[in-house]
Amino acid sequence: MEEDLLEFLGNTQDGVFIIDPDQRIILWNQGARAILGYDANEVLGRHCYEIVGGELAGKGHECAQDCNVILLTRQGTVPPTVRLAVRTKDGTERWLSMTHISMPVGPDRNKMALVHVFRDVSREVEALGLVDGLARYLRDGARLPTPDASAHADSTGAEASLTQREIQVMRLLAEGCGADAIADRLAVSVSTARNHIQNILEKLGVHSRMEAVMYGIRHHMIATQ
Repeated sequence: MEEDLLEFLGNTQDGVFIIDPDQRIILWNQGARAILGYDANEVLGRHCYEIVGGELAGKGHECAQDCNVILLTRQGTVPPTVRLAVRTKDGTERWLSMTHISMPVGPDRNKMALVHVFRDVSREVEALGLVDGLARYLRDGARLPTPDASAHADSTGAEASLTQREIQVMRLLAEGCGADAIADRLAVSVSTARNHIQNILEKLGVHSRMEAVMYGIRHHMIATQ
């Protein structure tokens, strides 16, 4: 039964890793490799917090020795599913939704291994963040700043100054993409994506990505449904 479960976990497309009672990784599946970029031979035997190192938004460090998930498991409590901000092997930031399952191991089965099942929810989190920002913007009755007159004679000039690539980037911002996701979609580096975003803000005379998206919608540079 245990072997069948391990085989299933190893083959699922979700990311899966299992840690022993000392928090050392004893299984790392292909889904985990695809999401986080590490091969199994790079992580097996290492502590989970050395590899994942995730943080809960606004709550500081989460992955650590004797973390809250480990403490709850030792107390016989099922840890809740959490969202973690992590860094992949190449430094890309991703959001993971992670669920934990305890599993007895060893000859006498009196020790518990902890199964971590996770998936990449980066785009979902970024989209929710944009929607939340737009909702606050509309709720508070904020007005979109107009472009700096000294830099742009009128809105037509500001729009014309955007390159086709920058318009493409602005449309991706409207989809909820951050710099990392834009880099993935356009096959460019994250620093290049950030440069495009900064150029858009400067050319439009706005101060945030949300304002850039609102500008694009109001000036029909971004199609709305």
